[in-house]
Amino acid sequence: MSTAIKDDEKYRRMVRDTEGLLREEPSNLNAHYFLGELYKAQGLYDQSVAEYEKLLSIYPSFAQGYIELGYLYRKKGLYRHSIRMYRKAVRLEPSYGAGYQGLGDTYYELGLYQRSAINYKRALKKGPPSAGLYERLGMAYMNLGRPKVAIKTFKEALHLFPDHPLVHFNLGLAYIERKLRAEAAREWDEALRLGFDGSYSKSLLQGNRAWTEAALAEWERHLEGSPSKDMGG
Repeated sequence: MSTAIKDDEKYRRMVRDTEGLLREEPSNLNAHYFLGELYKAQGLYDQSVAEYEKLLSIYPSFAQGYIELGYLYRKKGLYRHSIRMYRKAVRLEPSYGAGYQGLGDTYYELGLYQRSAINYKRALKKGPPSAGLYERLGMAYMNLGRPKVAIKTFKEALHLFPDHPLVHFNLGLAYIERKLRAEAAREWDEALRLGFDGSYSKSLLQGNRAWTEAALAEWERHLEGSPSKDMGG
């Protein structure tokens, strides 16, 4: 969150009011949770972690608290702690997909794409279906060298959210990997029509597998409108 938001008087007042409520009601679950969310929204991750830890010391079976800690530890780069928190959430609420999604996100950032895909699929089974989850699963498949399965997965995302520019962009990448240039161009045109920021593509794919270099070169040629070399069969 920006400095302007962080310093906004509205947020400072909300923090003061919630802290005051907790002095009167130190076991108020909703107040602890809300204060943790306020700190998180301001990028104050250490304070947010401390608040959720207080909450869980009072309510150790509150699964969402572990999910919030898992997210915060991941943002801080403490992946081992993050995985442990998400696993606790899953043990407490096996039917709750958010814990599996958190595990998928953490493993993805670690480059453990097979584990990431497994957990994204588990999250999708728990429901409800989510275009964002299908998009993440598709990218895990791309990084596993399985563009054919990624294409099917991205199409599942578009079935739920047809106007998702990022999914159209990623589907174009998958088509490039399958050497289906015309199909890729169609998806990229649609992504641009829907407002996809082409300059965002490099940062979006940073840290992924080597296939992205060739795919991004093709994407840049598409943006320039210049003809590409025949990609073969």
